[in-house]
Amino acid sequence: MSIINEVCWGVHVIRQLHDVLLILFPFYLI
Repeated sequence: MSIINEVCWGVHVIRQLHDVLLILFPFYLI
């Protein structure tokens, strides 16, 4: 169970970071 929970938590964190990168990335292009 702990391994599955860690994987799910990791995916959740990666998705949040991905959303943040999508929001911030255009500012770096400007």
